[in-house]
Amino acid sequence: MIVNIRDMASIGEAYQIAANHHRAGRLREAEEIYRQILAVQPNHAEAMHHLGLIAHQAGARDAAVELVAKSIAIAPGVGYFYRNFGEVLRVAGQHQKAIEAYRKSIELIGEDGVVRQGMARCLEEMDRLQEAIGEYRRAIELRLDLAMAHFNLGVAVEKVGQFKEAIGYFEKAIALKPDYALARTARATGLLRLGEFEEGWKEYEARWGLEGMKGRRPVAGKPIWDGSELAEKTILVRGEQGMGDVIHAARYFKLIAQRGGRVLVEVHEPLLRLMQSVEGVSGVVAIGRELPEFDVQVAMMSLPGIFGTRMETISAEGAYLRVNEAAREEGKLRVGVCWAGSANPMARHRAMPAAMMRRLAEVKEVEFYSLQKERAGELPMAMIDPMPDVKDFADTSEVIANLDLVISVDTAVAHLAGAMGKKTWVMLPSVADWRWFVDRDDSPWYPTMRLYRQKARGEWEEVIERVAADLAKESYGQVGRGK
Repeated sequence: MIVNIRDMASIGEAYQIAANHHRAGRLREAEEIYRQILAVQPNHAEAMHHLGLIAHQAGARDAAVELVAKSIAIAPGVGYFYRNFGEVLRVAGQHQKAIEAYRKSIELIGEDGVVRQGMARCLEEMDRLQEAIGEYRRAIELRLDLAMAHFNLGVAVEKVGQFKEAIGYFEKAIALKPDYALARTARATGLLRLGEFEEGWKEYEARWGLEGMKGRRPVAGKPIWDGSELAEKTILVRGEQGMGDVIHAARYFKLIAQRGGRVLVEVHEPLLRLMQSVEGVSGVVAIGRELPEFDVQVAMMSLPGIFGTRMETISAEGAYLRVNEAAREEGKLRVGVCWAGSANPMARHRAMPAAMMRRLAEVKEVEFYSLQKERAGELPMAMIDPMPDVKDFADTSEVIANLDLVISVDTAVAHLAGAMGKKTWVMLPSVADWRWFVDRDDSPWYPTMRLYRQKARGEWEEVIERVAADLAKESYGQVGRGK
């Protein structure tokens, strides 16, 4: 219920009522009273500050920064204002200003593990990883019980290639907070990256506790498949993450069918036609559409664990996505290129600056094709661009089928080409997705794939030089075979 501050004895009483609403999560009620207070006392610093925090909680980043900054201008000596301002600025992406606010908080009210952790997260976002690691360690010294600091330290040391050490920090976070889904999922992918599959697959089930997985959790009221014989039951196999993950998991569909099931797969709309051609699939439905009747269900990324996948049993017998290749005349080496994935900020380290692709254009006797569906600006070099006519991944597969080689960063395109058995070169960041393991230049998942890893974080130039050199050899080999 919204109240009117004119019914209260004082502004102080009104503020306390608003604060109580705020602490209880009744943000609408709290906001209304804060605004009434400010209408009477425009320089009420606490009301201004907490109105800013409500904006922050609502995701209104610019408003949050403006309001919290105003509260500090009114009352510049309040230490916790700066602590909160640091967090507001960090979430708004203003990392250097956030660090300055955190430091001012320490100056006014002393050391605080949470503040040091905030500083570390800013430094990590700025790719100042060694400084971030130092700050996370300082946060833990101040607050040994801070599970998030142990987790974030694990993430930071993983980014500099200290994979075993990272798992240790994830385990410390889990010991402090056993239901910590982020830490458990990170531990799982860390184990999988190192080839410790048995424990990794078990721990990977913790991903269902992640906020981002809420929409893909199992359908209520239907049993979850454990790998047993299906006896002609219909099984719904649910895509749960990215489109590359679906393509990677499609190798298991025929194995499910061999257990006697009718396989119905639920995938992203652009994958519908492609998945219809996968061996073992009886039906396909798009994510978000009404589901047909089914008996049991399973999530795609649970399949490797259900089938007991180990390094020596990874199913890499060859292509499992087949597309007819049209007859073509002899000519230049045909090479498809993809230099960036989705626009998701989390994927930015997997993207190569488009301008660097121009180095490949120096290689002679090569005809380049763009496989980049989403891009900003013009093509980086002269190439044929079939993508405006490409509507889905089935169309993309037809383009790839008539290429000699695909060169891509870690995207669904790379998985598609590998699953088709096409010769594929994948350019990877120094710390890549767990599927690419550690210190390998091949992939047990895709026998026709070669991996090119950064030797140092963020350094793509050396990678593209190696790719260009090998491409020149490939082109020369084609010419030598009579082209």
